[in-house]
Amino acid sequence: MKRILLVTCLGLLVLQAASVAGTQPQTQTFEEAFKAGDLALSNGQYTEAIQHYRRALASHPQHAQARFQLATAYREASRYYEARRNFRLALNANARDRAWESQCRLQIAGCWEATHHYREALAEYRLALAADASSDQAKSGQKRTVALVHGPVNHSK
Repeated sequence: MKRILLVTCLGLLVLQAASVAGTQPQTQTFEEAFKAGDLALSNGQYTEAIQHYRRALASHPQHAQARFQLATAYREASRYYEARRNFRLALNANARDRAWESQCRLQIAGCWEATHHYREALAEYRLALAADASSDQAKSGQKRTVALVHGPVNHSK
C-alpha cells in the first residue's frame, strides 16, 4: 500500500513539474532573450542570465556582444573556464576591432588572475596592451601581475 502511494505521489510530482515547465516561454526572440539576460545579470541572477544569453546565442551564435555578456555572467558566477572560453569566442566574433580585442583580453586576464594563474594573466595583459597601448587597465594589470610573477622590482640598486 505504501509503495502504491509513493509511486502515485512521484507520478503527480512529475506531472506537476511538466506543467510548470510548460508555462515557461520556449520560443523567445533573440532580442527578448538578450534583454532578459541583461536584466538578470544586472540583478545578480547569474544562472538565469546565462540561460537567457545561451538562448539568444542559439539563434545568433556569432553575436559578439551577446557572447561577451554570457562570458561576463559566467565570470560573475565564478565559472572562470567558461568565462575565458566565451570571452575568446567574443573576441573572435569581432577580431578586427582593436579596442574590442583589448577589452576581451582584459577580461580573460582577469579570469586568469582570479584563479591565481598569473603568468597567463600577464600574457593576456600584454596582448591587451598590444591591441590598445593607451589602456590604463592593461598597464596596471601588467604591472600587478609582473610583481606577482617576478616579485616586486627594486629600483634602489
